[in-house]
Amino acid sequence: MNQISKSEFTELKKKLGRELDDLKAAAEEANYRVEEKQDEIRAVELTESLLYPAAAAGVLIGELHGLTQKEALVKIAKANKGVLHTKAAKSVMLRAGLIKSSKNASQIIFNTVLKSGLFVKAAPGEYELLEQEKKPLEEFASGTPKKS
Repeated sequence: MNQISKSEFTELKKKLGRELDDLKAAAEEANYRVEEKQDEIRAVELTESLLYPAAAAGVLIGELHGLTQKEALVKIAKANKGVLHTKAAKSVMLRAGLIKSSKNASQIIFNTVLKSGLFVKAAPGEYELLEQEKKPLEEFASGTPKKS
């Protein structure tokens, strides 16, 4: 029977430890590259939303006619995967005629978002629609649940 010496075990453990360290470093590098790519995607999306706010909002201007400001903000957020970008929303709502003057548009949107209780701040100029907002628009517009 072939016996392995204590020093051979020590060397094998060192070798395996180095291989583990190499794998951890490769995994860390891969995670870093994934995060970089995600940051690039977010930057492109932000740039798109600034250059083409109506397209970034994912809502056609005509779809907002007849809605309240709160309903319009919810519709814009839903069309944008539950995220409301205030600059894009401002542009879309001005074009749709839901806000008359650009002078106070940002403040109007901010106040509507705050008073609605339907959004939570995710980042500067960005709000996420709360999960409970999967109810029909009529329910939160009137403030009372729809009766079946």
